[in-house]
Parts: sequence; C-alpha cells; structure tokens
Amino acid sequence: MTTGYANVIWQGDACNQIIQALGLASHPASILNVTGPETFSVRLVAEQFARLMGKKAEFSGTENGYGYLNNAAKANGLYGNPTVPLARIVDYTAQWIMAGGANLGKPTHFETQNGKY
Repeated sequence: MTTGYANVIWQGDACNQIIQALGLASHPASILNVTGPETFSVRLVAEQFARLMGKKAEFSGTENGYGYLNNAAKANGLYGNPTVPLARIVDYTAQWIMAGGANLGKPTHFETQNGKY
C-alpha cells in the first residue's frame, strides 16, 4: 500500500488521444500527459474490486502520501475527457478477471517510487 494514489486511463481512450496528438509532434518535444482526470485511492479501488469479485481485501503497508499522478488537463482540454470513467474501468477489469481473461503475468512495478522500473 505504499503508493496510495493514482490516475489511470482506459487503453482505448489513451490510443485515441495519442493518435489525435500526432499533429502536435515537434522538436524539441512538447509534453502532453495522457491519463484520466480522476485521482483515486488505491485502497478504495482495491476494496471495490474485492466487493465486485466477492472477496475480502487484504492490505500490507501504509500509504505514504505518494502517488502515480499526471496532470492531463491539457490533453483532456484538447480532446475531451476519456470516454471510459474509472468506475467502468474497475467494473470491466473485475469482469475480465472473473471470466478468466488472459493475464500476461508481467510485473507492474507499482511499488517502485524512485522512477527506475
């Protein structure tokens, strides 16, 4: 639970914004953060996953106030907010897991806080 907060985006929405941003490509590069506008508590989302999947959430560690956050105001101002909000991402993901959807088994490195993944 060390990293307590994040914002995320559905991959389809990320691809949509990235394709639209191709016209902004420049040298030197300009920065455009692409993510959802919602900042969420990892603990609360984990508890929501547990409820949806009929499980009990178990945690270790304590949130330290850090998060994986980006300010997507510029991208969302240019292209609109993502079409899939956080609540639907959680629901879709829970359904996928419960249906036995594919999992690549790759580490997320979400516990990393030094920028080295």
